[in-house]
Amino acid sequence: MFSPRQEGQPHIAMIHPSLTGRVDLRLEDLSPAEVAARAECVFSCLPHGASATVIPRLLDAGSRVVDFSADYRLNDAEVYAQWYGQKHADPQRVGKVVYGLPELFREQIPPSQLVANPGCYPTSAILALAPLLKAGLIDPLTIIVDSKSGVSGAGRTPKLTTHYPECNESISAYNIGRHRHTPEIEQVLSRASGQAVAIPIASGKPAKISPKRINCTARDPIPMPEISDPTTTKIVKNMITSAGLSLALAS
Repeated sequence: MFSPRQEGQPHIAMIHPSLTGRVDLRLEDLSPAEVAARAECVFSCLPHGASATVIPRLLDAGSRVVDFSADYRLNDAEVYAQWYGQKHADPQRVGKVVYGLPELFREQIPPSQLVANPGCYPTSAILALAPLLKAGLIDPLTIIVDSKSGVSGAGRTPKLTTHYPECNESISAYNIGRHRHTPEIEQVLSRASGQAVAIPIASGKPAKISPKRINCTARDPIPMPEISDPTTTKIVKNMITSAGLSLALAS
């Protein structure tokens, strides 16, 4: 386990007590070359901006990487710079990395050397909305995503707003209309539905989705969208039939 933040080589259980007796590893400050020499697959949990400076060296050394930062989620380096306030350190790979949401991109993930792990809010919003958009059940320009998360989602950096006396038994909205996950949600939903999607997101992780429903009746069968995941397929079928609509199944 590689971490440049910890002095010495502390045991992982000292940092994450929940792993006591489960993982017998120490945190080490290793170079990308040393990491690649010891690991076939690397989970990169560095902050955005930092990941894109390290991951190219891991890939060049032959490692497979799952990136948990936002560095490879977006398909446009200019959009990334707009939302994250800095130029992308590895722009030649932007737009060529598989988005790691198996419910939508299951076939593309296994052969990929680099996978962009989805953000938390995007995962909840995309899984709820993609089947409805593909089936034409909702208006793509009237969606509102109202998501809530615990303060752990704000990261480790101390802030007044995440200080316990400030946030205990309370809730507050932040980054309304400018949350960094907005372009990620819009990008994936637009691709999944084949139409432009605009998402105002109010961040508070479960997401409450409030789209405008497209009027249809039981006389208008709803085509079942192509979804590879059987669990998601079952959920979509139940949503359509529970709304009193008929389902048009391909023969």
